[in-house]
Amino acid sequence: MPNHPAVVQVAVPRPLRHLFDYAADAPVHAGARVRVPFGRASVVGVVVGSQDASAHRLKPVQRVLDDEPLLPADLLALAHWLAGYYHHPIGDVFATML
Repeated sequence: MPNHPAVVQVAVPRPLRHLFDYAADAPVHAGARVRVPFGRASVVGVVVGSQDASAHRLKPVQRVLDDEPLLPADLLALAHWLAGYYHHPIGDVFATML
């Protein structure tokens, strides 16, 4: 187990077309919901993936809301397809699916 926190990529329900990196104390499954700081607010986003490092200074995940993925792999793939096909922000697609 690495000594540094895991980096998770989170889709937030905002009209933005990219993912945001956050530090997590433990691995979080793709498809799980997390509460993260976003600007001056705290929002619930969906973890889309993870990576070993980030080029950005990371804020920590405030809370992991799901021990198991709420959205299975096939729905994650569908959300990505919908976002691409309809040119819609991925975080808004996940918010609609939930």
